[in-house]
Amino acid sequence: MKDKSQNFKKTIINSTTENCKLQKNKRLSLNKVSLPEPENKTDIQIINVAGKYFISDGGENLDKTTRETIQSRWGPTIIKKNCIFCNRFTIEPDHFNYKTIIGEGDKKLYNKYYKLPHDPKEGEWKTIEIFLKHIFQGWDYTNGIEYFYNLYVNPKQPLPFLGLVSEEKGTGKTTFLNFLKILFGGNSVMIGSHDFSKEFNSHYAAALVITSDEHTEGKERKKIAQKLKMMVTQKTARIEGKGMDPYNAKVYFKVVFCGNDEEMLTYIEKENTRYCIIRLKPFTTEPILNIEEKLKEEAAAFLYYLKKVYKAKLSRGRLYFSPDEFQTEAGKLIQENSKCEMQQNIEDLVDGIFFENEELKELYFSPKNLIDALNLKNTDKHYLTKILKKKMKMEPLSQTKYIPGHLINMISTKINGRPYLFCRK
Repeated sequence: MKDKSQNFKKTIINSTTENCKLQKNKRLSLNKVSLPEPENKTDIQIINVAGKYFISDGGENLDKTTRETIQSRWGPTIIKKNCIFCNRFTIEPDHFNYKTIIGEGDKKLYNKYYKLPHDPKEGEWKTIEIFLKHIFQGWDYTNGIEYFYNLYVNPKQPLPFLGLVSEEKGTGKTTFLNFLKILFGGNSVMIGSHDFSKEFNSHYAAALVITSDEHTEGKERKKIAQKLKMMVTQKTARIEGKGMDPYNAKVYFKVVFCGNDEEMLTYIEKENTRYCIIRLKPFTTEPILNIEEKLKEEAAAFLYYLKKVYKAKLSRGRLYFSPDEFQTEAGKLIQENSKCEMQQNIEDLVDGIFFENEELKELYFSPKNLIDALNLKNTDKHYLTKILKKKMKMEPLSQTKYIPGHLINMISTKINGRPYLFCRK
């Protein structure tokens, strides 16, 4: 009986030993298994950021997972062997010394910025030159090259909002956005108007360029414009994503939007210090066949030119360019249509009186005078005064005698009051 028991134990031990060997071989095999990347298979990379596990393919994909899932798939030792532990996420755009993991030892940070798809290489970029001269003819080609120079060489430099508008087709708006994607890969992210109302921003906050094609704002125009205004100059952001812990980080994104509405792409206040709007025209020459393929072929040569050949001017403002450098006619049209209806009505009234009375240099209106002239209600007085002060940056004069502007040709007796002064200039 004892012999049988011993033999049984030996059988169990041998079986267990063989099973352990099989499991060990299986785990070793699993350790070599790559993520299903059909074109470029790489070893599994496990990243732990602030206690949360992710699997990286070494490129743009970072999939959230759990310790249990990892161990059940690749064995209990895979985390010890393959996992990189990081304190938090960061955004570090660097096109010449790129690193996914920033820092050493117990101070590692995981960089959410991606490596560019092209390395600079000397060569011809004639198609890119033709294309960019077409795009920037409504602004300035040299400024356009400086814009790209900063995107590539100085990616942390804030730049003005770039808006491309045209009601016509075949102008190159969409191709321009695709060109940004060709140059900067996953660091160029397209969003829609709906993204401005969402609380999650992790899908675009780490980008170098945020783009939008056929951009429209509708009833949310002012709300979206306020967010855009902040985005152009903001330095840090609270980054939130579905299923992930929010974190604060420095951000470096630039904004490039295209739209068909030449009058209302976005909302631009009276003083334009952030927006460069370019009106595009259709190509005057024969279309370049397979233009995006050619842009891709020349991308490395264009980057080489920006890095090694081009000599940019020094910065002239907080957005690199001085504000007067991006005051285009297309931008002024949008500014004009960014005025509220009340302001537009006041300016139309004043312009009309000056037009009919060429000798007049000045006009006077109190809020009550404007209510009468515009056939408004007395309840509109508070809002009208707010427009005069906040939007039109005007202040009433001290007590004086004047003739109301809309009665300038009808009465000669002056009245007392504190009117606002409108000058012909």
